[in-house]
Amino acid sequence: MTTSHLKSFLVSPWTILGSTIVGILSGVYAPAASMNFESVGGIYISLLKVVVIPFLLATILVGVISLLQKEGSASMIRKIIIGFVASMFIAAVIGVGTVALTGSEMTPAKQAQLGAIVNDKEAGSDLNITLKEPMPKAAHVDPMQMAQKFIPENIFNTLAAGESLKIVIFCLIFGVALGNIKSTGQEMLVDVLKSVQQASISIFKFLNYFLPFALLAMISSQVGKVGVGIFLTMVEFIMQQAIGGLLIIIAGTFVIWKRSGLSLMTVIRETKETLIVAISSRSSLACIPYAQEALHKLHFDKTGVELTVPLSFTVNRIGSIAYYAIATVFIANIYGAPMGFTGLMVVLFGSILAGLASAGTTGILTVATVAVVCDLLKLPSEAVLVLLIAVDPLMDMIRTASHVHGNVAVTAFVCDKGIEDGQAQRITA
Repeated sequence: MTTSHLKSFLVSPWTILGSTIVGILSGVYAPAASMNFESVGGIYISLLKVVVIPFLLATILVGVISLLQKEGSASMIRKIIIGFVASMFIAAVIGVGTVALTGSEMTPAKQAQLGAIVNDKEAGSDLNITLKEPMPKAAHVDPMQMAQKFIPENIFNTLAAGESLKIVIFCLIFGVALGNIKSTGQEMLVDVLKSVQQASISIFKFLNYFLPFALLAMISSQVGKVGVGIFLTMVEFIMQQAIGGLLIIIAGTFVIWKRSGLSLMTVIRETKETLIVAISSRSSLACIPYAQEALHKLHFDKTGVELTVPLSFTVNRIGSIAYYAIATVFIANIYGAPMGFTGLMVVLFGSILAGLASAGTTGILTVATVAVVCDLLKLPSEAVLVLLIAVDPLMDMIRTASHVHGNVAVTAFVCDKGIEDGQAQRITA
């Protein structure tokens, strides 16, 4: 096998699928051995994260500066805002619509099963939280306090902590300032930032070849830790999340198809790699270069793509909004709370609010933010959070995939066609 054949094999969707299956089987039949692989997946994710931050910094700064140097920047900003608002509303509608159409009857037997897991069974999550430990509760959302926490006080501390939303806000402010000055220093800085972009893409390209091994390690260790019992008990909730995520992906594909003017198969072919990385890495930020490349190959404006993709991926929490809507109805059913039309409307708008509140959060805090919606309905959520956290590795795959693909569609809506063939640089060789 030649080097090129090996590279093609490693990035093939079939190889990724095979790694997933082997990971599940090894976690089920050899849980003790699978636990030894946990650090392998952790190393891979850490390597992705260490590249993402400089890539994010460089990409947004270059995008803002380039946009301000073009005519029609105000029009693009308006389209970005419209795209964000519309997509958040659509995600909430899909989430509420999914549970309304599929139904979610909670029988006494199901309640007893879930209650037994919460009260008795020890099961760790991917964040090493056991079902008997107290769960964090999302604080009441104050708009001004929420806005304040997104403003970076010290950019160096923010970079060190990897707080992506604060980094984005800093880049927007600093990029606007840089875009409004005219000097040779600005041009030199842009050249340096573009070099950082290219170096980051090269590292992403290299890491992509190790994805099958990292995915196998992450899945096998998680299944070995938690077991499959809780997944079987939560199968209805998992299926609803999968349907909601799939609907977002289908709607997003339709938007990309109509905006690109290309064939549907071309759209699917160019965006599938971004989806694979989203599902396997569970990191939307790691998908940014892949999403940009896909949109470049679909001939969307380069400047608009390089600004809108990182901005939307960080701020516009489409996947989380749909997740919160479905999870809230699930919690209501556990407690037997009636959920009429008014309740569903509260869930719809509350999920959007929770999505805004979740910007910049990761892991357990993302899940815990469902309490924002539950508080509006006066539903207790602390005890049920343990169930959501236990199955969150799988939910995170769905959430990230719908979030990433949905925001690729938002970018396609925002950006005009304007890139020539061959201008995009291929990430995967």
